[in-house]
Amino acid sequence: MSKNSGLRRACLYSFPPHQLGYCGPQEKKKSSMLSDFIKRRKIDERKIKDILEKEFIVSGYYRMIAQEHKLDLFDAKVIEAYWLGNKLLDKFFETGKIIPFHLYHVIAVGSLTGRIKFDDLKRDKCRISWGKVLKINGSKVLVDYRPLLRKNSAFNLSEPISKKADWDKNFVLQLKTGDIVSIH
Repeated sequence: MSKNSGLRRACLYSFPPHQLGYCGPQEKKKSSMLSDFIKRRKIDERKIKDILEKEFIVSGYYRMIAQEHKLDLFDAKVIEAYWLGNKLLDKFFETGKIIPFHLYHVIAVGSLTGRIKFDDLKRDKCRISWGKVLKINGSKVLVDYRPLLRKNSAFNLSEPISKKADWDKNFVLQLKTGDIVSIH
């Protein structure tokens, strides 16, 4: 793993909801810097860290995980724990307190910025999901994925359906039919 893989992953997962206006900086210059960093343009990593730490609520969750395990805020394992889940979350689940995990935040907390009103469709769009690439057509990808489904007060995954997703080749360099991809 490269030195900045955690920082890059933090940007990759933070950027889609930011583009929708859900969170992150309101200034176009800062948004452009994040985009340029994701596209592997030469950007000072300290500036990117500063934006992520000060402009995104998610940095508080990163901090909880990092402090618990004495790791750097943007360590790849910390970022993976928050967005996708890993063993770094075990202790948080055991205590039954706030769980610094994106899916927990989406389901249990919702919007902290107040910029959006969460409903089940937005929850499904905001969560990290995954799918199998069925077809690639330019910048559009058809994936087989399982949407979030609420039945009574419980959330589950529905049966798989096909969904179109955008593919930005600046963010994900290579993709082929049959790949399993995360969608955010």
